[in-house]
Amino acid sequence: MSNNLPVEKHDALLSELFSFVRGEQEAGNDKLLNIWQRPLTEKLEQGWSQAFVRLERCEEPQTFWACIGDSESRFREGDLLYLHAGSPLEKPLCRQLSFEREEDDRWLLRGNHAAAVWDEYAGGACYADPDAIDLTDYYERSLEDIATSQIGRDVVLPLLSGTNRGGYGRADAGAGTRTDYPVSGDGG
Repeated sequence: MSNNLPVEKHDALLSELFSFVRGEQEAGNDKLLNIWQRPLTEKLEQGWSQAFVRLERCEEPQTFWACIGDSESRFREGDLLYLHAGSPLEKPLCRQLSFEREEDDRWLLRGNHAAAVWDEYAGGACYADPDAIDLTDYYERSLEDIATSQIGRDVVLPLLSGTNRGGYGRADAGAGTRTDYPVSGDGG
């Protein structure tokens, strides 16, 4: 039994998925921009920004310490940060910094472009706002791979559309073997 969706349904589903990916990226960008545009005092009061009294170099050029001020933020280890000198839109220092860990009232920040901070940082206070990575290209390439590969057309698209008929069953998912019963069946 074939799982093949008609080409029109492939195209419609893929179009919806591409639109979803782009829409999610736009929504994420809008949310970040909304936060970045707020007054700094408001962001500090609400925990959307973290104040640092100074930055300290580390031996490793992709890292540096940010000594925290009196404010409390929503940030946790693993979060991505956008370091700036008061406004992420007007005084950027570095984007896509990972909050690695907190130690003795300072945060270890890491990023591929962290060394560039020292080109812009004039000393003194600076701030971190939330940041994100744009994965749109990655998701779009994945969708293109699904659209052009045999397994994408025969297995993935039918699963995503909910029309899997005789595809991979639950019991065989680990082994990757093909079965003749639907995924929603009693296969394991």
